[in-house]
Amino acid sequence: MKTCKCCNKLKDESEFYKHSSHKDGLYNECKSCVAKQHRNSYLKNKEAVLVTCRVWKENNKEKRLASDKIYREINKDKICTRVKKWAKDNPEKYAATQGKRRASKLNRTPSWLSKEELNKIREVYKLARKLTKETGVVHHVDHIIPLQSKVVSGLHLLCNLQVITAKANLVKSNKLI
Repeated sequence: MKTCKCCNKLKDESEFYKHSSHKDGLYNECKSCVAKQHRNSYLKNKEAVLVTCRVWKENNKEKRLASDKIYREINKDKICTRVKKWAKDNPEKYAATQGKRRASKLNRTPSWLSKEELNKIREVYKLARKLTKETGVVHHVDHIIPLQSKVVSGLHLLCNLQVITAKANLVKSNKLI
């Protein structure tokens, strides 16, 4: 047991960080007090800290990418669970994002699209989901001019989207009708 110099509470030694230069090998402040001190310091110097972080990230891109990759490998299950939960909680956003991803993969999403237009596209996906719930018939968001076909290829734009039944969409396939 050890008394914290900050909160003056008697706490278990596991509540303190290790510090080799102290006689007992532990910090004088408990972990929660150290966390409060760090938080207060951050809040007082938030802008400077953010600038320092931004500069470090720019100067250490490869190191950051490598550590991000390691984190993703170690926490693959946690990340998958978080993504699946978000997709379940935001189905229309997820569908719109997947449509945009597929279109981007084919270089069919124009870079000049505004956030408002992207939100309107998201609303089309929301409408498809709503119709599916209301009618009991599965609806898809279809590209009127397909993103990829032998004859022509369209863009991922609001004016190129329509909500149709899944059956009609599968029959239409990749054709321009």
